[in-house]
Amino acid sequence: MSNLIPLPDHHRTLDLRQALNELEDDQRAVLVARWGIHGGEPLSDDEVAEKFGWDDIEWVWALHDKALQTLGYLWLTESGFPLSATEAA
Repeated sequence: MSNLIPLPDHHRTLDLRQALNELEDDQRAVLVARWGIHGGEPLSDDEVAEKFGWDDIEWVWALHDKALQTLGYLWLTESGFPLSATEAA
């Protein structure tokens, strides 16, 4: 399995390990557990919550969503996509 994520239109890649290291520890742990990154078996939201001793799966959802937002931001900035009107001008 490749550790590179293709970036559309710019033919650049973002190293998955590098991107995961940009996340907070709990965000990274949720993504790794939820998606089975590094060869693990993907876990359900309930299984992730149980693994980390959380009573509420909403915590899993919140961390998962924040992690994906951060990765999306990294993806866009690495591709050179303008993120503000001043950058686009």
